[in-house]
Amino acid sequence: MLTLPEQVTMVSFTPIPLVLMLDIAKTSSRCDELMDTLNDVRAAHGARCDAVITYLENCLLKLYHGQGLGFVIGSTVIDMPVLKRIALKLALSLGSIVTYLQQMNADETAMCTLLPEHKGALKALVASW
Repeated sequence: MLTLPEQVTMVSFTPIPLVLMLDIAKTSSRCDELMDTLNDVRAAHGARCDAVITYLENCLLKLYHGQGLGFVIGSTVIDMPVLKRIALKLALSLGSIVTYLQQMNADETAMCTLLPEHKGALKALVASW
């Protein structure tokens, strides 16, 4: 079982990859602004540029299996909406993990502890990860 300092270290270092991906996500989100700019150019120049801009947009939108233009990690374009979803999932998971670790380290005489069947269910859930 992890000691309290090890638990604190685990929880405090977990968000670091998200912080490192922040610039990548911002850059990928700027690619969405490029698509908006292309639409503005289409509106400004009318029909004479429409075919060329439509062709370019279609090519850009079909990149990375329909995810569009941006930085790819694994097979996913990392932009701000994706990074926000990852951060939310991580925060929710960390809340559960911290609760789990606290309850596994709690002594049996504490006023607020998990029932044995709840501990078993949590252990089974963590083991499935």
